[in-house]
Amino acid sequence: MILRRFVSLVIIATACTSAWAVSPLGAPAQPAIRMVEHQRMMIGDKVIYEADVNVLDPEARQYWLEIGVDDKHWRVPTADRSVGSAALQGEVGYVQGDGWMISYLVRERQVPGTAQVDVVYTIRDMSTGVNRTEHVQADVQEGARFTTTTPAGARVWLLVTPQ
Repeated sequence: MILRRFVSLVIIATACTSAWAVSPLGAPAQPAIRMVEHQRMMIGDKVIYEADVNVLDPEARQYWLEIGVDDKHWRVPTADRSVGSAALQGEVGYVQGDGWMISYLVRERQVPGTAQVDVVYTIRDMSTGVNRTEHVQADVQEGARFTTTTPAGARVWLLVTPQ
């Protein structure tokens, strides 16, 4: 009787130990939290970019995007495929309606180290007669400054660096 109980305990202990040894050491993998936003970038009525974007995607690359338009300069954080924007009313002059607005997007390209950048900007300064809205699209090498002159004569430069 005692031998039977002892053998039963050994068998149960062996089974429990084997089950414990087979189980993973860490906590079970949890699915990533998702927060999907429908994002759209437009200039006038023309859609430049439209997508459902998981803004909490842990795989999305993070960038610093520097944008220069004539004498204005912005440095903004951004992530792959996610539209961002910034604006300031009355910064340019004192006239009601003066100010600037930018929307920006970095799309990673197939070639490592390059990114496709879209920027839509509006600058209004009635004292100098500047009232322009333009779209700039460029393939930019990470870490290398891209410079262009737009059809309206604005000097635009872009710089993408990883965060």
